[in-house]
Amino acid sequence: MRSAVLASSLLFLAFAGCTAEESDPEPVCEGVATSCSTYEGEFACGAQAGCYPTGGECSGVSTSCSSFFSPVECGGQPGCDWSSVTNSCGGFADSCYTQDFDFTCEGIEGCYWEPFQCTGVAESCAQQQDGIACAYQDGCNWVE
Repeated sequence: MRSAVLASSLLFLAFAGCTAEESDPEPVCEGVATSCSTYEGEFACGAQAGCYPTGGECSGVSTSCSSFFSPVECGGQPGCDWSSVTNSCGGFADSCYTQDFDFTCEGIEGCYWEPFQCTGVAESCAQQQDGIACAYQDGCNWVE
C-alpha cells in the first residue's frame, strides 16, 4: 500500500505543473516573406501584402501636331496629318496615357514607357494574423 501511495504522489508531482496551454503552443506564421523586388508580374506583386505594382505604363506628354513643320515629321506622329493646302500639320496627337504597349508608346514623340516594378516592403510573416493571411504571403508557413 505504501508503494501505491508513493507512486501516485510521484505521478501527481510529475503532472502538477503541466497545463493544456503548455503542451499545445499557439499557431504562428513563420518564415521570411518574399521581397517585393523579386516579383515580375503585377498580379503576384499585388497579392503580396505590403507590395505595390508601379510602372508598366506610358507616361509623358505627346508633342502637339502644330510643333511639326514637315510632312515627314507630321506623318510620324500618330494622330497628326499634313495639310498640303495650309502647308501645316494639324490634328490631335495620340495621348500617351491611352497606350497599352511599350512599342505604341515609344512610337509617339513626347511619350516614354515606364517599366513595371514591384515596390514596397513585404509584411513580415509574424504580421500575418491567421492561417489564410499567412498562406497568401509568399515565403511564410502557418505552424500549428
